[in-house]
Amino acid sequence: MIQAEGPASSYLVLSDHSRVSAEEIMRTAASRPTGRSPGLVSLAACTTHRAGRAYDEAVTLSTAFLVAGATTAIGSLWPVPDRETARLMVDFHDHLATHVTRPHEALLIAQRSMRDRTGETSLHAWAGFVHLGW
Repeated sequence: MIQAEGPASSYLVLSDHSRVSAEEIMRTAASRPTGRSPGLVSLAACTTHRAGRAYDEAVTLSTAFLVAGATTAIGSLWPVPDRETARLMVDFHDHLATHVTRPHEALLIAQRSMRDRTGETSLHAWAGFVHLGW
């Protein structure tokens, strides 16, 4: 859930229905010993890379994971229906796993595939996902 008045309070709802906020992600990372970092974080939820207009507007769920040490984060700028999100994420992860492409290339290929697919609803279904990091 995105908290426009304070983006650091935006949170993910986990499978056990608990919540983890962007602030908690960054705080936990700051206190953890150096070592292995999460390489790729793919946030296939609505508006995970949208911030508000508060003082901390650069903080999003996506950027919180980068601060926490992830090398790459995939986030969304607006709500996308579950069906289209699932299709894009399957294509994205398939390209990562089978074609040995880098995350930004895999996302681009998946987005182009959705764009070119006959009968695809609109750019709204694929263009809202962005790559951050390297």
